[in-house]
This record gives sequence, C-alpha cells and structure tokens, in this order.
Amino acid sequence: MAAAASPAEGVRKFTADTGRKPRIASLPKGSVPDTVFRHWVLRVAGLTEDDIDIVGMGAGKVQQAMLAKSVDAASILEPIVTIIKDRQSDAQLIAAGSDMLDKQPGAVLAVRENVIAENRDAVAKLVELHVRATKLINDEPDRAAKHIHAALGQGLLPLEIIQRAVRSEISNFTADPNVIVPATKVMHDFSADIGTLKKPVPLDELFDASFYNQLVK
Repeated sequence: MAAAASPAEGVRKFTADTGRKPRIASLPKGSVPDTVFRHWVLRVAGLTEDDIDIVGMGAGKVQQAMLAKSVDAASILEPIVTIIKDRQSDAQLIAAGSDMLDKQPGAVLAVRENVIAENRDAVAKLVELHVRATKLINDEPDRAAKHIHAALGQGLLPLEIIQRAVRSEISNFTADPNVIVPATKVMHDFSADIGTLKKPVPLDELFDASFYNQLVK
C-alpha cells in the first residue's frame, strides 16, 4: 500500500502477489466503522466489495485477529489502533477516518425523545457536562486520559496507551452536533443504498441541537 499510487492499486497488487484478496476486519455490518469503511471502498477508493473480503466481528475480536495476523487489515476505532501499532511495529495507517468520511459521527452522546420530554433540565445539564468533557480532552489530553484510564482502562491498559490514543491523529472530539449532520446524511443515504438501513430517518427528527445552541450562545 505504501508504494502504490492509490489504495485500489495497492489492493490489486496485494491480490496479484498473494493469490488471494485481502481480509479486512471490521465491526458487524451496519456499524459505523463498517459503514464508513464500505463507503470508502465504494465511493472513495475506487474498489468494489468483490475486491476484498470484509470480516465482521466484535471489537475485541478485531484486535485479536490483527495481533494474530489472521486478517491483513482492519477498520476500527481507538484505542485498538494504538494498541495494535504498539505491539506490531510494521502496522501502518492506510486511511484515517477523516480521509474515509470527514466529520463522521463515530461515537455520539444521545438521549431518547421521552427523556427530553420528561427531564429537559437534566438533559441540558448532561449536554453542558459533555461540552466541558470535550473541551478537557481537546485542551488537556493527558489530564483527560487519566480519567479515561481510571474509568475504562485501569488494570487492562497502561495509562500511556490511553494517552497516545487520545492524542492520536485519528481522534477528533467535538461536542457540536451541527458538525456531524452532513456526514450523517451521507451515511444515512449510503446505508439505504446498500440495504443496511431498512427505513429512512428524517434527520430533523434525529437531531435536536437546541441544547447545544442555547449553551454556546
């Protein structure tokens, strides 16, 4: 891939050299990593799904498969990317999420409609805390990493791995829901095209930016 003029050329050279298509792991079909990857394959990279073998599995299995080298690549999130690069010196990033689909809604904070109706003040406070947390992780990533490590990684991952994952070039944190609306529309329409979205969802019913907009006035 590093020597190829394009991702498509790299994939086809791999197939010619090895006699098989590359096996690429991701989360199950319909998940964000899988959808973004398929969008990149079909809409950006100039490939078809027949050019590769996409293997859907759980996040832990993706990490295991990459470390065991039972797959050739993966479309996956942090901190798994940092863990793999830490343990496999030859692992390289082919495309960041922003290259695959800019401002994609990777992992989001969401609440149900009935919760907004019944607990509007609590939702407003939750959004305020989310904005504060996002500012902390962007402005003081090492300090934020300590909180993340205590909540999610203690006993499982070294703090240094969490710090590197937070600082990673593929990490992009925003609290503004307005930023992800265009890419959500792209993913919505693409999911409908490939059959993973069975029923269209009007985006004006999916997004309520009033809490954020009021907070940052």
